[in-house]
Amino acid sequence: MSKKFVAGIYAVVGLCLLASSAFAVPMNDADWYLHVDVTSIKSGSLAEFVKERKNMHVDSDDKDIDVFLNSTLGKEFKNQIQQLTVYGDQAGYGDFTLIAQGPFTKEAKEAFFDRVRFSSDSTTSKFNGSTISKWTFEGYESEEKDSDGDHKVSIQLGDDDKPVVLYSAEVDSKMIIVSKDEDEVKAWLKGSYSKKNLKGEGVFSVVVHLDRAIAHGALNLNNAGDMDFGFDSKMMKKITQFSFSLSEDDDIARIEVGLVATDEKVAMQLRNIANGLIALQSMAGDFDADIQSVVQNLSIDVDGVNLLFKTSISTKQLKALVD
Repeated sequence: MSKKFVAGIYAVVGLCLLASSAFAVPMNDADWYLHVDVTSIKSGSLAEFVKERKNMHVDSDDKDIDVFLNSTLGKEFKNQIQQLTVYGDQAGYGDFTLIAQGPFTKEAKEAFFDRVRFSSDSTTSKFNGSTISKWTFEGYESEEKDSDGDHKVSIQLGDDDKPVVLYSAEVDSKMIIVSKDEDEVKAWLKGSYSKKNLKGEGVFSVVVHLDRAIAHGALNLNNAGDMDFGFDSKMMKKITQFSFSLSEDDDIARIEVGLVATDEKVAMQLRNIANGLIALQSMAGDFDADIQSVVQNLSIDVDGVNLLFKTSISTKQLKALVD
């Protein structure tokens, strides 16, 4: 499996851990989450697509994520993850809890906790019969070179490049938790949450369907405030939630995107805007054959304040679009 594939699967981990904030939230109050069924992706048609691209250039960001994850989790442990979930607070994307599930070998778990034990200011405590490790992740050595082009850049995490304090524990033989919040680790250890919420139901309620999803996630925008959407759009600020799911059927990838509007009128306006833009682009001939096929499979359903966009694309078409 190529580094590009590994980095792509775990990119969310790097994005979440490379930022920081002063607090963490429990799962029941999370405002964003992402779940990835690593096993299904590796065994499905998307894996074949990535294998075909393994000789393509891997950019420095992907290399950084891979180096970062190897230095944090250990390569053997990372490669044994079958299900990965990350969730946290919307503000700043700096808060996170990471749940890794898989048939971890004794050696992989020992290697991971050895990294924790030998990190800066590492301590342990007992809770509900389990061990909680408190440790400091100080940074890692990036593949990026410094201005002289001679030395790799040392990257630290956290506010003002301060080290990040993390808490880790083995919830059971097939589940490891890493969080910025010790109380969240304790909540998992005492059984406050159910594993089914991580995959089949989602961390919180969403518009998209999750029953066959190999990846899904969502972001609540209720408290977005002055969030920058990249352009000035009053309509976009009337969306309170974004969610997505990805599933596979043979060599077909099925994609759903859900939006929740502030009221039913806004939901209908958003559907009309989307349909209008697609119609204009089609009339202008701005879609190539592969994109046109995706658009032809697109449906937009409105149910009250909820909008659901559904489409599908073959692995062959996906390859053509990316190329």
